[in-house]
This record gives sequence, C-alpha cells and structure tokens, in this order.
Amino acid sequence: VARVVLVLLPDELSPLMLAARVGNVAAIQELLSLGAECNARDAKGRTALFYAIDGAREFSQYERRLLTVLDALGADYG
Repeated sequence: VARVVLVLLPDELSPLMLAARVGNVAAIQELLSLGAECNARDAKGRTALFYAIDGAREFSQYERRLLTVLDALGADYG
C-alpha cells in the first residue's frame, strides 16, 4: 500500500516542485500518480510548472526535456 506524504521541503518546495526544478520526469510522473497536486503553491504563489521553467533557465542541458516535464504536469500550451 502506497502512502503519500505531503510535505514542504526547505524553502517550502513540495516534492513535486523539487522534481520539476531538477527535471526528474520519472519522479514527477510517480508523484502525480500518487496524487500530488500539480497546482499547489509555495509561500510565494509559485507552482511546480514555475519551477520546471525556472530550472530550464538554470540548466541549459535540461531545456530539451522541458516539454516532457510540462506534459507530465498537464500544462496547457494554449
């Protein structure tokens, strides 16, 4: 039986936000499958999608994986 623990890590990042920031698509998919809220906000109102985009700016080798991360988060490309 899987158990989801909803915690905020240092800097008030959820596990999903942290996974998005570093581009760990497998972790993002696992967290979402366990019920992580992709639109949860930190104290500054930022979501996992914000951290995915912010991480892409800091890690240029990660940019090609950004679309996969956005898809995993259910982002609207509208």
